[in-house]
Amino acid sequence: MLTENSHDKNVVIVDGRCQEQCSGSLLYQDLREETPIQYVSALGGFGRWPSRSFLHDPRVEVNYWSTKNQECFPGRARMRRTVVQVEKQVYIVRDTLWSLDENEHDYEWLFHTFAEPGVGAFQDRSVREYQPKRIYYSQQPTLVSRKVDRCLLPSKALMFSTDKASLKVRWSVFGAEFPAEIGLSQSASRYAFNGSPETGDGFSDKMLNRLHLQLRGRDVVLTTVFIPFASGVTSKIEVKSFKEHSLNSVQCSLKIDGRLHEITGNEEEGQWISQRVEQL
Repeated sequence: MLTENSHDKNVVIVDGRCQEQCSGSLLYQDLREETPIQYVSALGGFGRWPSRSFLHDPRVEVNYWSTKNQECFPGRARMRRTVVQVEKQVYIVRDTLWSLDENEHDYEWLFHTFAEPGVGAFQDRSVREYQPKRIYYSQQPTLVSRKVDRCLLPSKALMFSTDKASLKVRWSVFGAEFPAEIGLSQSASRYAFNGSPETGDGFSDKMLNRLHLQLRGRDVVLTTVFIPFASGVTSKIEVKSFKEHSLNSVQCSLKIDGRLHEITGNEEEGQWISQRVEQL
């Protein structure tokens, strides 16, 4: 379960509102080690809670507020997240969001990192407000403000670097225009849930960088490809092409160690396939 501070985690936020606590439901999976690709997909809601009366008693505040919502964005949007691992070297996260009221929404992805993000030139600074959710009956959550720098995003890719490790990120979008800018904010990194590169206990003197990627649309998909590699070496993995056919269908070409891999995802049938392509 997420705490009320979704805006401090690597999650999706809709119209500035944090995710409500709910129980997710598994849609499909294939985690066989012997295959070149593993994947798992889940819906943000409609899961099953244990059939115990105290979980639905408003006097037991935390339990009650954790179970009263069927999904994470009630009345606004429904979310599916699919995570794919290719050749144990590339990670694909595909988020699909459907509007529940037929209106467009502001979908915002938050990425947190201690690394330096390779964003473009600074444009201006704005203040974004987030509405925390209510966990306890006695709570009166107030808006949380974040100062966010708008920076140019010259392409659908970013590089993150530290002295030990680096990460290439590539995005693909369906149902919305990809933004020309990305938000950047910072905060102290004393988060017990997330650990630190120095101690591993969640406490660090470093500032935590927070990226804000925002899409405006009704039914949208954001696919994120993560390619980690050691700093000081050249990554042997490259995203050659990306084709988002629909909310349920995507194709991606990856070059891994000199070999071309065609990745096909069919979310409607719950299947992802990886095929090596012989190059002439």
